[in-house]
Amino acid sequence: MKKVRKPIILVIYGSPTSVTYSRKVIGLVDRKWLEENIESYIEQIPVLEPDDEEWKNRRVAELYVQLEFKKLLNSHLSFCSNHDSLEIREIAEDYRFSN
Repeated sequence: MKKVRKPIILVIYGSPTSVTYSRKVIGLVDRKWLEENIESYIEQIPVLEPDDEEWKNRRVAELYVQLEFKKLLNSHLSFCSNHDSLEIREIAEDYRFSN
């Protein structure tokens, strides 16, 4: 399922149009397979600039919400809540209040 990698990258770093389109494409992938494998794809996406880390983590949270992957979302929010960066800890706060 190498074809999944590019839409995942676009969900993280794409333009608003690319993000919307890529989320739809990812939603077509077998849910069980995606839930078991999406983290490894996300981990491979590099953080190129200091501000990218907050951006990447927020897009991941949005994707997990959209896909209704509650376990992955909770795990991700736990990671965010223990992060050194205030901006990334705020992601956990934002999503815990909205779920």
